[in-house]
Amino acid sequence: MNNYKKFTKHLKTNNLFYAIWRGIKYFIFVIKWKGKYFESLSENMIVKGNIKMYCSNGGINIFWKDKKITSDPGLNVAVNTLGLWTDSSKAEWQILKRDDDFLNVKIVFKELPMEQIWFLKINSDNEIDWRVQANVEEWTHIDEFRVLTMVNSYYKIWLSDYDYADFPRLDDYWYDIYLNNKPVSLVGVRFSKGDNFLPPLVIGSQEENLLPLIQNPPLINNAHIVGVRINKLNDTNNFEPGNYEVFSGKIVLFEEESQLDKKIENIRQGYLKTVTSKSKLGEVS
Repeated sequence: MNNYKKFTKHLKTNNLFYAIWRGIKYFIFVIKWKGKYFESLSENMIVKGNIKMYCSNGGINIFWKDKKITSDPGLNVAVNTLGLWTDSSKAEWQILKRDDDFLNVKIVFKELPMEQIWFLKINSDNEIDWRVQANVEEWTHIDEFRVLTMVNSYYKIWLSDYDYADFPRLDDYWYDIYLNNKPVSLVGVRFSKGDNFLPPLVIGSQEENLLPLIQNPPLINNAHIVGVRINKLNDTNNFEPGNYEVFSGKIVLFEEESQLDKKIENIRQGYLKTVTSKSKLGEVS
């Protein structure tokens, strides 16, 4: 029953003053509810410059100039143990600390004797620090971590260092688009469709054990996936109880496409120098 029908019912069964009183009471209830909603929203959000990050129970989404860059659940960490997968969207979330531009979150996995601590800080208009720590409670074999984000389906092209290609059309199936075993320093997306400009987004790190992950989930998700795979945290992939650093890197949004082009070219030139140096060493030997 809508509010108008409720009002007319009270008017017929009681009197005008009673109907007005009920209307005022409902209005006060709505104001209080909205106040609590926006208070809760602000408690879960950090902001700096053009970037907003909102933490919900299951993920963290990124907004740039109030445009949603990610798709639910947003930032995500998946864990493979003996062939069985689970991920942070299925875990229990708790905000440990929040400042205007800083978020510290505890994520407790239901299927694993593990919790994760995420540290996120917006450094500037275009850069976010993201660090993931795993706290293992009992002996666990971990085959792989995947640190990733679901991104808006408006993005047309994926990146992995200086490799790139168009995303194929979304359909009803999962697709591994790019799973290369060559370590990378960045993965990301660029070039949005139509007039809805979204800045290129990259996840980058100086760590040496990161492998690229580019996927299309089923159409119902209306998203693409970009991230990194980590399958060599130690020699055995067996973890005794303790704290382990899983990932430390940055998420960068490029308002100017040319800045990303320069970064990609620097990576390509660095790769060519490495190949040339190895070639010369081979000739000498």
